[in-house]
Parts: sequence; C-alpha cells; structure tokens
Amino acid sequence: MLEKRFGIIQDVFSNDILEQWQTIYKKNTITKTYAGDDCWGIDKECLSYNWFLKVVMPKLSDLFDKDMKLIFSSLIDLHTIFPIHNDIKPLPVNATGKHYLSILIPYSIDNKKENYNKVSTCFYDEDKKLQECITWKENSLIWWESDLLHASSDFKSNGIDSKQYFITHTYV
Repeated sequence: MLEKRFGIIQDVFSNDILEQWQTIYKKNTITKTYAGDDCWGIDKECLSYNWFLKVVMPKLSDLFDKDMKLIFSSLIDLHTIFPIHNDIKPLPVNATGKHYLSILIPYSIDNKKENYNKVSTCFYDEDKKLQECITWKENSLIWWESDLLHASSDFKSNGIDSKQYFITHTYV
C-alpha cells in the first residue's frame, strides 16, 4: 500500500496528451456537478468507457495498483469552491470491491495554461483539521485515498474564476 494517504506526482502528462483527452471527454454528454458547474463524465454506460480503459487507465494503474478499476471519471469546469468532503461514490452496478484512490489531473486555470500555483487541493483529518494543501502543477497528478477528507482551496481569493481538471474515482 501507499506510504501516505495523498500526494503529487509531477511531470506525468504532456499538454498534447491532456488536450487529446479533453477532446474525447467533451464528446460525452454534458452534465452538472452538485453546485451546477459543467462536467463531462465517463462511466461503464458511456461510449467513451472502452477508450478510457484502453488509453487512460493503463497510465494511472502503472503508477498505482494494476488491479485498480474505474468508478467514474470526469472533466470538470469548476467555478464553485468545493467544501470539505470525501469521495465515497457508489460502485458500478454489480461490482464488488473497496474504494481506492481519487486522481486529479490539473488541465487549466481560467482556461489557460498558467497560474497553477494559485490553486491547491487541501487535505484534512477526521476532525476537519487542515493537514496539508498541495499546490497544483502543470502536467502533474494529485492523488488521495477516496475516504480522505479534502476540499479545494479558496482559489477565488487568488483572483481565479475557474479551474479545469480531470478527476477519476477508483476501486480495487
């Protein structure tokens, strides 16, 4: 198992790869996050599911557990500051296993490839006491155990209107 409950891996993806992924995600039906922000998701019922399993999942499972499976993944255009929460999501229909990791891949800030250092993902203990914030970095991957409390930083206070990212929820 992993030594820590969260972390960052830098220089994982190129801008070209992320641009290709963004194009595929945006071919899916647009939905909304609980706060009303735009979201393009991939799950077992989606036409992009096999693409995800063939292209994205191997890159993620090479970094973590080879037996990792997809609950769902999304490209999100977030304008709302996410409050403290965990990522315990329903497993796919007829699936068995336990929640594993959430994997966030920063895509852009205000739809530009700049100002990543003004955004972070913050992690909390079970009493909602801040443990650490990880600053976003271009072409990086931020991961955490699904049951870990986390939230977005107050990016609005840094003059950021929105952040775009891929988020993948997994189980083993």
